[in-house]
Amino acid sequence: MDDLSAIPQENIIDYLLERFERGQIYTWVGTLLLAINPDGETTTEDIYDLSRANDLNNNVSDVALKDVAPHIFAVAARAHYRVVQGLGKPSQVIVLNGETGTGKTFNAWRALEFLTAGNASADKRRGQDAACRDLGQRIADACRLISAFTVASTEGNEISSRHVELVWLEYKLGSVCGAMVSSYLLERNRVTMGRCNFQIFGQMMTALTDIEFADTGLSRDARYFMSSDLDPSKGQQLRDGFRDTMRAMDMLGFTEDRKKDIFQVLALLIHMSNIRFTQEDDHCRIDTDDQQSKEALENTCKLARLQKEDIVELLTSTLINPQSSWRRHPVCRRNLNTEDACRYRLHSIIRHLYDLLFHWLINSVNGILSARLFSERLGILDIFGFERFDANGIEQLCVNYVNERLQRYFMEKYLEFRRKNLQEEGLIEDAEPPDIVRLYEDRLSTIEKRLFATLNDVCLSTVPSDSATLIRQVCANGCPETRRFLKVRQENFVVQHYAGAVEYSVNDLLSKNIDKIPDEITVTFAVSKNTFLYRLINKSKLHHENGKAKKATMLSKLRCNVDSLTRELNNCDAHYVRCIKPRRLNNREWDRNELRRQLANTGILDALPLARCKYPIHFTYKEFFKRYRCEQTSDFRAACKMLESRLTMNDDDSLIHYGKHFIFLTERTFLQLESARKQLHVECVEKIESFWIKYRNYRRQHIKGNMADAQTINIQNELIEKSPPERKRIISMGICVYAETYRRQSTRENTARDGQAVVNIDIRDESTKTNLLENKYDVQLIDYSNIQGKPQFTPPNVLYDKTSYIIRWLEDVSKAMNIQNIRSLVPKKSLISHNQLADIRSQDARCTCNSSSNRFHTESGLEKNSEDYNKGEDVHVIRHGTSTLFYKNGVLSRRRPARLPVRVHTRLTCLTNSHYLVHTELPQGLQDCL
Repeated sequence: MDDLSAIPQENIIDYLLERFERGQIYTWVGTLLLAINPDGETTTEDIYDLSRANDLNNNVSDVALKDVAPHIFAVAARAHYRVVQGLGKPSQVIVLNGETGTGKTFNAWRALEFLTAGNASADKRRGQDAACRDLGQRIADACRLISAFTVASTEGNEISSRHVELVWLEYKLGSVCGAMVSSYLLERNRVTMGRCNFQIFGQMMTALTDIEFADTGLSRDARYFMSSDLDPSKGQQLRDGFRDTMRAMDMLGFTEDRKKDIFQVLALLIHMSNIRFTQEDDHCRIDTDDQQSKEALENTCKLARLQKEDIVELLTSTLINPQSSWRRHPVCRRNLNTEDACRYRLHSIIRHLYDLLFHWLINSVNGILSARLFSERLGILDIFGFERFDANGIEQLCVNYVNERLQRYFMEKYLEFRRKNLQEEGLIEDAEPPDIVRLYEDRLSTIEKRLFATLNDVCLSTVPSDSATLIRQVCANGCPETRRFLKVRQENFVVQHYAGAVEYSVNDLLSKNIDKIPDEITVTFAVSKNTFLYRLINKSKLHHENGKAKKATMLSKLRCNVDSLTRELNNCDAHYVRCIKPRRLNNREWDRNELRRQLANTGILDALPLARCKYPIHFTYKEFFKRYRCEQTSDFRAACKMLESRLTMNDDDSLIHYGKHFIFLTERTFLQLESARKQLHVECVEKIESFWIKYRNYRRQHIKGNMADAQTINIQNELIEKSPPERKRIISMGICVYAETYRRQSTRENTARDGQAVVNIDIRDESTKTNLLENKYDVQLIDYSNIQGKPQFTPPNVLYDKTSYIIRWLEDVSKAMNIQNIRSLVPKKSLISHNQLADIRSQDARCTCNSSSNRFHTESGLEKNSEDYNKGEDVHVIRHGTSTLFYKNGVLSRRRPARLPVRVHTRLTCLTNSHYLVHTELPQGLQDCL
């Protein structure tokens, strides 16, 4: 019993823990997948064998015979199949959600590994080159590189992703051809928190001796603000991580100069974090009396390639922009008069530079991996989990707000939509629906309109405000909904989230919400000699100067990013994975209440009534008939009944439900129908090939009128019919290449019976069968056995070289025209053009030359007459059967050459001067085109 919906609700906890102790960490809840983080409690390494990728991705007929076991691979295979087969929307996305530390990133990596491994094996079978097969490894390296810049440790999780990552796999012809990474909501504040920083800084400080390509100015003995909490016991782990990061850069093609630029910017941020300020009478200055601060300033100027005065002016003063735009004003600067103001300005610049570097890295990776295809995509969405610590600030508010929005999206788009459809179709009871979606809407409205809007107004106000003013304005005009979801407790805001109540520090929200980037940063770095840093800042200049697009507060940028992510998800069909993590009490017993709370918060308990409906797949009748229609009938119900009769059905089980607007299927039924559809397509292809072979042979028999050839054709048909399907397919592809050429020729020469014919290939001959199977017949074959008269040269036995064939043909023509040198007959730059080659091949002009009489002799009576020769134009007219060729001035064509000179327009002498350019012969390019 792998389906959680089949278990009574009071026994769900016992059932999950029993499966968990046996190592079964995945469970179906209808179409949802519930994933439990083992966290070292049980061994699960053997369940991620990538050999299952081929079975789940390709062998649909085998999977259809059994129920699909719950696994992260099964969810990825389902999304992959819908993309390849064109089911639903062109874009599919796997959404992983849960609290922090529940294993979302781990499962996302496993799904990505499964999809790229299946694609590599498929490319290997199709004979793709090594570059295509290495795409999966490069995608994994890109994710590993990005994680070094986004993963950090928190109070609740040692390895926590601090951004929202959406990895897109781009599909073409059923396989992955590229990838693209979209990043949302990077927690930039972590760069200046001084503790639990991103892993890339710890890797740098641990492996300084390995960064030989960049002069960072960092020292192991010095103490830096951004790496002050490094754990010495994790030194080896960080060194291994640094080697993995460097290996990923090498695999993605980053040059030594580019890696040097990246690490110099990171070192610049580390040095800038050590700058200290001291306050004097009415202004602040950089504390150069402190040796550590002095060295930090010097290294900052060295890495930024700026003068010390420019850095000091940027960090200790602000540029006053005049409001008037119709007359010039002198540049005015105002000194910052507090240490906090200077420190905040410094941290704002550090956060901005890191954000620019990170998004440059994302764009570089996308430029390397992406195929720029946006029609068929499969995405994997990994977000940070819900957080609740002892002390919570604006970072936790942003994380929890994003989870709140995505949980509302899940409730609205999946649970509520599916419940409404099932009730209308009579598959579940018409009970009064719980108003869950309305509850989420009220909660989000309170957070956005009461808390976010008021906090933004207070922070952007020109009047200084404190925490008491903020609390008073938030509580003003309070309504029951506000008091239900938002309260004030001891200078803290208490927000009632879907996963529980969380207290947020008012002072932290007020001090960190303003995220204004100094306007003069572009002015200062405009004179920088560091070209990489200069390009980073100037690329964002246009967006920064656009006042309408500029979001001055962190919460404003947060809402804008979440809206963008939601719009992206609306264009996709979503597959959901809900992650939980059981915890033990002090007595080593499982915390059952905590586990039940997580099931409720992730929506599993709300999804149970809907999951008990055994029809997870549904189509409209029009979609179903279009995909599985039978040619015998055009009636929907009759076609459905006919398909139902082909399924493997039990007496006590119905596999198809016919609703009012939809037809519902079990997953097993759906897979059986897909397997039958695939088999039908194979049979249709074989039938089309068989009919084409018979038709081609019939046309050959009809044109030649040779009974001996007809007997050979009948033998061919019998052998082809008796051949295995695979061999039949190869033979048909081998002979259809020249058959199409012969068909075109025979159409033009419908009435000509000149004894010329395509050679009859006896497939009973082993050498001929070998050539057919190897698809060697890529040119037209000529039968010379019936040509009257002895040819002047002996043709090859089986195949003709295209170029040598034409050369010899033209040699015969030159001999007939008393032309001693073949080079005077053909163009100098190319022996013969592609169009001429096609014309000559299609005409099959074979001739012999009688050197004594210097006249043409062919089996069709081809000759050169006085009426075919225009003395005034020096044009040779050559008639062959029903076709005519013209030869003049080294050009052989099917069209008569122009009598008048050709006027050519060029760019320099176009229009008025074009009539002066008169050419007496065609240019070489036009000769080749003929």
